Amino acid sequence: MSELTHLRRCLRAAGVSFADVVELTYFVTDAAHPPAVRETGPGQDGGSGAGRG
Repeated sequence: MSELTHLRRCLRAAGVSFADVVELTYFVTDAAHPPAVRETGPGQDGGSGAGRG
């Protein structure tokens, strides 16, 4: 099974599809900020919960 097939099945099991997937890149310019970034991790954005892992 290819990685994309496996990922597609995982997404489907969560009730979402590749259309719901986004890429997020962030840059932290101050070493004091990573804890704040981690606190707003997957599932804490008030969205569909598709990012919960």
